[in-house]
Amino acid sequence: HTLRMKVLAGGFNFNWMEFDYPDSDGDGVLDDDDLCPNTPEGAVVDLTGCAVFNLSPENYEIAVFSETCRSSNNGSISLSALENYNYTVNLTGEDFSATETFSSEMNFENLSAGTYNICITISGQPNYEQCFTVVITEPDALVVTTGRMANPSIVNVSLEGGEIYYITLNNETIITSENEIQLSLSSGINDISVKSNKDCQGIYRETIILGNEPVVYPNPIINEVLYVNLVQKTENTTPVEIYDLAGKLIYSKSYPADTNRLEIDMSDISNGFFVLKVSTSEKIYNYKLIKR
Repeated sequence: HTLRMKVLAGGFNFNWMEFDYPDSDGDGVLDDDDLCPNTPEGAVVDLTGCAVFNLSPENYEIAVFSETCRSSNNGSISLSALENYNYTVNLTGEDFSATETFSSEMNFENLSAGTYNICITISGQPNYEQCFTVVITEPDALVVTTGRMANPSIVNVSLEGGEIYYITLNNETIITSENEIQLSLSSGINDISVKSNKDCQGIYRETIILGNEPVVYPNPIINEVLYVNLVQKTENTTPVEIYDLAGKLIYSKSYPADTNRLEIDMSDISNGFFVLKVSTSEKIYNYKLIKR
């Protein structure tokens, strides 16, 4: 296009000019191309300027209910709509597919844990589809780990997977929501059981016998120091020896009496497998060690 201006007389300022095409209804489609020039304000239109059917995602309310127990397959999805139409909903997941119709609300039940896609269409509106993604979860597994402390009569219990834990030690039950707890062992047999507030998570059971045997830790050895805890102090010295797997003596020391915690410096011993020999007044104990 070429624009020419002929100035017939002076005495004016000319800074700019603007060219525009009319859009009477403000729908973004110019009047020359608008087949529906009187579209209501705010309406969603197609390329010809005509209103298309549309619903806000807020028209739908979705509630997801996870499985109460692992592999119980009792999860569910509740779907409701504010506007009443003849809806068709397609629910798909791993190894799952279902299609249902509803006008205001409906439920999908007996679902397993996983990710599901929900797509909704409306009868008589071929170009309309609204999709959502939801996740049905399941409770974690009950995980219980026990470990002996420096004091051999104390056991540390680590807990995962539950909200409330019931810990029974020798017929005495402790209720806690903590993820770690220490228990005092009695001499002899100690029966420990742990369960959560969900029976379907099962019960963890362990028996710990507290006797006169020394407790050796850590094993594998990581920080160059090995500890041997005696259940009680001795009146005599405690000989400690370490052998390699060929039977060669590589460490020997007698620790003084009146101590029940022996500290062994492993810094001069190379990594590998070894046998630790601890001699008490009652018995000789042998332990297989690993140094990394």
